[in-house]
Amino acid sequence: MIGPLNILSKDRQIYLEAGKYKILCLGGWGVELNEFEIKLKEMEGTGVFNFTKAKWPVQSYFLNKRAKRIGTVEVSKAGNYIVEFMHPYSLRVKKSNLFFSSRFEMFLDAEAIDLVLL
Repeated sequence: MIGPLNILSKDRQIYLEAGKYKILCLGGWGVELNEFEIKLKEMEGTGVFNFTKAKWPVQSYFLNKRAKRIGTVEVSKAGNYIVEFMHPYSLRVKKSNLFFSSRFEMFLDAEAIDLVLL
């Protein structure tokens, strides 16, 4: 597990083994990605890995918070990476994804939204 990483953090350095990682958004189940993107840049090379959006966004609880899988990323070789969050304010999260209850909820502040790599 890598994280939790706040979406407003800049140039966060992490170590990843080669493999496929799930990306979970913590805080709520009503997630709108809009223009939000995640990029992993190699520290010692020129490789850049972009995440792909989840076809089946599974919702669950993780670290005692509501979590929704928003995507996956495939890392081809182990090493140190810098995590970049592009357009962090376009990611909008509500606690509930139910139509009637979410109509009366406010979106979470960007400071309260964290991501986890599994």
